[in-house]
Amino acid sequence: AYAQDLWRINSKLTVTLGVLWAFNPANYERYGNASNVLFDFTNRNLSIVVPNRQSDTVFNAMKDVLFPTIPVRRGNEFSDNLLRNTYNNFAPRVGIAYQLSQKTVIRTGYGIFNGFPDVVNFVPSLNPPTRVQYNLIGNNVNPTLLVSTPLVPNSPLAQAPVNPVMTGRDPNTRPDFTQMYNISVQRQLPANMVLEVGYMGNLSRRVLMVQPVNDAYPALPNDSSNPQ
Repeated sequence: AYAQDLWRINSKLTVTLGVLWAFNPANYERYGNASNVLFDFTNRNLSIVVPNRQSDTVFNAMKDVLFPTIPVRRGNEFSDNLLRNTYNNFAPRVGIAYQLSQKTVIRTGYGIFNGFPDVVNFVPSLNPPTRVQYNLIGNNVNPTLLVSTPLVPNSPLAQAPVNPVMTGRDPNTRPDFTQMYNISVQRQLPANMVLEVGYMGNLSRRVLMVQPVNDAYPALPNDSSNPQ
């Protein structure tokens, strides 16, 4: 939703005001076959949360087969995308034009813009149970991996994966917050020419990025510590 109006204060000053309200929730999986990792840094625990719409069959497989040693629960307090959606994304706009003289005008503007939560490579539906990875190890003496035997099990949720790959995101993640502003001076020149000098800038907060939390910190060659 968007509203804007323009006021001609007097013969030299014009003000434009507007506001945008945007609701851009993150995506979700239609059948609830998604999951997210929640970190409790206070108690140094973690758990796995799944959407409310996930079927009981898949939910039981998540609890009893895929992650038998990690608490798995339904995210009743979250939306289907396993996040707490934000509904107060108001973005005001203001523009001012002032005629300094007959041939010189000063213009300035300011606006707030909210980003989209899905621009970062985080898709809960790429986590188990939608994506399950297995490590198949062969035996050079008594072969266990045969061409006649399917490498993918008939029921991927029937056995626990080895070192499952998970991506996680803070469920309180809010959209990017960017402020944009500009100011310019326009001067009418002879021969139907105009000279404009201006400045434009922006300032962003809550910029989403992918952080590999399991990577060790870089260490100098003479560092004998164990940066696990």
